[in-house]
Amino acid sequence: MTSGNNIFLRHSEKDGRPFLLWTLPAPMKTLSWALEGGGFAKTQQLCWIQVSPQDLTLDTCPRSFLKAAMLECSAANGLGFMTSARLAHFAHAVAQVGETTATAVVTVGLGNALRAGDPSYQIRRWGTINCACLVDVPLSAEAMLEAMVISAEAKTAAVMDAGVRSVMSGLPATGTGTDCHAIVCPDKSEELVYAGKHTDVGSAIGAAVFDAVSRGIQSWILHHPNHPLIQALPREMPSNSLEVKEA
Repeated sequence: MTSGNNIFLRHSEKDGRPFLLWTLPAPMKTLSWALEGGGFAKTQQLCWIQVSPQDLTLDTCPRSFLKAAMLECSAANGLGFMTSARLAHFAHAVAQVGETTATAVVTVGLGNALRAGDPSYQIRRWGTINCACLVDVPLSAEAMLEAMVISAEAKTAAVMDAGVRSVMSGLPATGTGTDCHAIVCPDKSEELVYAGKHTDVGSAIGAAVFDAVSRGIQSWILHHPNHPLIQALPREMPSNSLEVKEA
C-alpha cells in the first residue's frame, strides 16, 4: 500500500484490481466530466480504477463497469476515473503561490496520444491522462470553469514540452483521446470569482498540474522504454520555474 496526503493505493478484495483512493479532509465541490461524479458535484473521495482492454469489451457499458468497481472499492459516492496506466506510478505535486496551495494527482498513459483536431476514430489504443487538482480556496462556478481550462492548458504544455507526438498524425500531441480533468475546492460561501493566469490560484493550479503531468510522463517513459513514441522524445524534461514539491 502506497500513501501520501490521504492518497492510498490499494487492491479490491473481490478481484485484486488496483485502485487509487484520494480521501479529502471534508466533502468538497468538484467539476469534471468523469463518468461517475461528473459535472458540478460534491464528494469526499476521488477514485482511479485500473482497467485492461479485456475489461471494456464492445458489449460492456463503461459507466456501469466503473460504478460497480467503485462500489467494490468503497467509493460508491465518489468521483471516478478509469485508466490503463499503472496506478503505482501516479504522480503527485503541490504548488503554493501567495497564500494559495494547489495539489495535483495525476495518472499518465500515452499510448493513445493525440492532437486536438486529429480525425475522430474508434479507440484502438489505450492510454489516458487523468488529472485531479485540489485548491484550498473556494471558487465560484465561473472560477471553477476557468480553473479547469488552466489545468488542461498545463497538461497540454507538459505533453508538448515532452515532445510527445500524436499516434495518428505524427504532429505534436496535446494530450490523449480520453483525458479527464477534475477541479476540487472547498464548499464555502466566500468564493473567488476569477481563477485565471494572473491570479494566485490560477498560477498554483498551472504549476502543480504541469509538474505532476511532467513527472507522470517521465515515469511512463521509464516503464515503456521500447514504445515507438519514446524514440522521438528528448532525454531531459523541462521544469517549472515555480517551487513545486512532490508528496
